[in-house]
Formats: sequence, C-alpha cells, structure tokens
Amino acid sequence: MIKFLKFLLKGSLMKTKCEVMVKDMLPSLRAMIAIELMGRGLSQTDIAKKLGVSQPAVSQYTKQLRGINKIKIDNNEIKFLCDDICSNKLDIDDFCRICKTVTKNDCGIK
Repeated sequence: MIKFLKFLLKGSLMKTKCEVMVKDMLPSLRAMIAIELMGRGLSQTDIAKKLGVSQPAVSQYTKQLRGINKIKIDNNEIKFLCDDICSNKLDIDDFCRICKTVTKNDCGIK
C-alpha cells in the first residue's frame, strides 16, 4: 500500500487511484486483451470495435509499441475478460475487479 501511495504522489499533484489506473493500467490491459483476442482469431478491426479503440491502436498493442506491460495480471483473468468480451457480456465491474486485484497485489505496477 505504501508503494502505491508513493506512486500516487509522484510529481506535484496527487491523483486518484482511478486516474493512475486509467493512465498506467488500461493501455497495458488493452494490449494483453488485444493479443489474447488475436490468438482467438479475431481481426484487428473486430478487436478495435470491441475495445472502442482504432485499428492502428490495436496494431500497436499487438506489436507491443503501445501499452507496454506495466502490470502483473494472471493470464486467467485476461482469458475470463476476453470470454466476456467475445460473448458481449462485458461489464464495468469486470474492470473494477481487475483493478482491485492489481492494487491489492502491491499495486501490480512494475
């Protein structure tokens, strides 16, 4: 928890946990999801639609040019999330659950 608080206080402004997670976790999470979905045979265009990003962003995620892995998330979590994405059952609570898991595990940020 102390590591996470120091991370939040980095710089001159204190940011909320959600702000930090959106900036630092979400791109990494999207990259992990894009790679998993590509492995399931989805096109970059389909992945982009499901993630609400552009196709070039998905290309960068899959080439690890964007969303460089800064977080530690169990691959099973990514697979469950991708199952929900593919079946159109994704809920904001899924992201909140992952966020809580990441922050519980010593912030999860490398």
